[in-house]
Amino acid sequence: AIVGQLVTGLKSEPINISSDSDWIKSLKEQQQKSIDIFSELFNDRSVPLNYYCPLSIINKHTPKNAIIVNEGSDTMDIGRTVLLNYEPKMRLDAGTWGTMGVGMGQAIAGALVNPNPGCVFVAGDSAFGFSGMEFEVVCRYQLPVVVVIINNNGIGALNPDDFMGLSGTDDRLNYPAKSLTPACRYEGYATAMGATGVFVDNADDLERAFKAAVSTKPFKPTIINCMISTTASRGKPAAPPFAKVGKL
Repeated sequence: AIVGQLVTGLKSEPINISSDSDWIKSLKEQQQKSIDIFSELFNDRSVPLNYYCPLSIINKHTPKNAIIVNEGSDTMDIGRTVLLNYEPKMRLDAGTWGTMGVGMGQAIAGALVNPNPGCVFVAGDSAFGFSGMEFEVVCRYQLPVVVVIINNNGIGALNPDDFMGLSGTDDRLNYPAKSLTPACRYEGYATAMGATGVFVDNADDLERAFKAAVSTKPFKPTIINCMISTTASRGKPAAPPFAKVGKL
């Protein structure tokens, strides 16, 4: 009803803004700055990976008629600007809420309503941890879901050498709860269920694995576990592996 009122109002009093207006020029300038930054990060295939390079590879090879489910913190926030949709009702994420744990259920639903080719589910490793066990449902019903985990060892992860040097429960309780097990091999859950699981830590291997996963129509249950830098973030390159967050 509200949108209808807006449409009616705009018809009676249309808004005309010149393409030469200072406001439009300012928007275009900011747009170009963002494009320049993103383009550089898209093409940066150095290891450890940033967020933008793997997400751009996924976007490049995702069929336009596949449903995209996107869950996580930076993985979702950046994914909204990189993972493009071409048809209505073909994307699910947390919306205006910072919810984690709904992604796998959304992926299952997406696969059921769009069985060919299926659903591409891109999740951060923390997000996957909330409901990743539901991948068993995907395998049991042979649902067409390709999961790509953008794995930065949790949120604000520490150096894994520091983690391995901690001995016993008391010591390891000093390791932040939001910093997950370093380089956790989530793809092993897929192989345990009889599905395809692939571990990658560079752009070439990710591109090969993802192209193979989406080349079969409908998709087959797959988990691709993609390691990235622990310090990568929005609009930033990656620092050396497992560098402290303060390095950038």
